Amino acid sequence: MFLNLAANADFGGGENWTLNTATGLSGRGHEITVVGRAGTPLTEESEERNYKIDSVPVGIDYSPGTIRRIKKLLRNNNIEVIVVHHNKDVRTGGVAARIAGIPVVHRNGFPILHNTFRHKITYRLTDRILTNSNRIKEKYLSFGWIDPGKIDVVPNGVREINKKLDREKIREKWGVDSGNLVAVFAGRLTKVKRVKDLIAAFSMLDEKSRWKLVILGKGDEESTLRKTIDQASRDKQVLLAGFYKNAAQYLSAADLVLLPSSDEGMPNVLMESMIQGIPVASTPVGDVPYLLNDGKAGWLIKTGDVEAWADLLTKLENQSHRLIEMGTGGEKWVREHFSFDKMLDGVEDSLKKSFH
Repeated sequence: MFLNLAANADFGGGENWTLNTATGLSGRGHEITVVGRAGTPLTEESEERNYKIDSVPVGIDYSPGTIRRIKKLLRNNNIEVIVVHHNKDVRTGGVAARIAGIPVVHRNGFPILHNTFRHKITYRLTDRILTNSNRIKEKYLSFGWIDPGKIDVVPNGVREINKKLDREKIREKWGVDSGNLVAVFAGRLTKVKRVKDLIAAFSMLDEKSRWKLVILGKGDEESTLRKTIDQASRDKQVLLAGFYKNAAQYLSAADLVLLPSSDEGMPNVLMESMIQGIPVASTPVGDVPYLLNDGKAGWLIKTGDVEAWADLLTKLENQSHRLIEMGTGGEKWVREHFSFDKMLDGVEDSLKKSFH
């Protein structure tokens, strides 16, 4: 069972990983059940993929009603192992699984555990931690209370983007002229993503710049970002496009994909861009330097360095052939080193270890 209690506005890399991994494991003969909040993109997409799906009421942590509901689902569906994502998932599904005697694997694509008593309790409700990043593992081990033998590091793998959309129709929908260069950010609109840095960088570009920034996603920072765009008078150059289902398919309309985050694990959005030959630029957080081959498969920009973002965009506008070269190099690198099947092998191994 995959339990992910993401809210409607919180569809990001973790939820994307849940769907893709569930699909991959289902293809290997595993019976998959997905449990989440009713009416969210995660549960709607799971239903379209014909998984067994259920929704649960979501309230406070350790909610007795939610715990009872999940325990019933575990037993009725003959679940052998539960994969949880958010800390709230652990504090409901983890408790239910403990009562039912079912192992819990806590998937961390982001360093969501912290060195606090509350998180120590959360950790004790899990049998294994499955993460995509060695840096997350290193951070957790620095706490001194997490067993290194309970952490499995399995780098993300990228699936082929099979359904191709019409690039020009997407760009037309975004109001992009034929002469424009399009930079795309795709992900949750939260403070840690630092999307304001991109807006600030675009504000530093010449008003006649051919670059246009398209921001895909929803989240707590949406209204703040909209105000920032208005204040900078860049509404013609920066578009808040909202949440896009199957956003990976829309990345093909980009000339460059940007990720200015202050913290990450191994971001799916970069991998999904690279597999399509779209060049990427990101801050060197988490395992991004490894993913981008230390700058040979994508540009690395220091976190918070707005001028560096603006400088990169200016240089690439004048040397657009470098976009093609980096896109080709990034695609070659990700295909050679980040196989989806290899990732599934690692996930299966972690699930098997949870029984010991």
